[in-house]
Amino acid sequence: MDGTHSLAQAANLFLFEDLEDGSRASTLAKSELTALRAVAHWIREFVAKPHKDLGRAGPVCPFVPAARERRTLWLAPEQTTGRSQADVIEALNGYRMLLQEPRPVDGEKPNYQSIVVVFTDLTTDRAKAFLDDVLRQCRSCS
Repeated sequence: MDGTHSLAQAANLFLFEDLEDGSRASTLAKSELTALRAVAHWIREFVAKPHKDLGRAGPVCPFVPAARERRTLWLAPEQTTGRSQADVIEALNGYRMLLQEPRPVDGEKPNYQSIVVVFTDLTTDRAKAFLDDVLRQCRSCS
């Protein structure tokens, strides 16, 4: 992974607020923006809130509200079309490397820094098989 690729990925990170800001979000295709907004809504309305059916009194993920408050939870749109699973794994590793660098937010605890990669063109009927294979390969690479 070269530094240029890492910089491109860093530029591809969007805060929740960016999705509502016309200037920052204008770099996204409409389908990408729609997908990112849907995931942001799911995170706000499900992951960041308590759900008694899951046996938790607090948020499903206790780190999400703090990460949003600290502005250290980013969404990153990615495409799968025309990419091999190896290409996708390389992209995921690039985002992982970004989190290991001292930026994007200096001084914040790594527990509160997260990147949610959103495969904006991955249909529901393809998602399970594709992601199962990618995750299986990621485990063997770690």
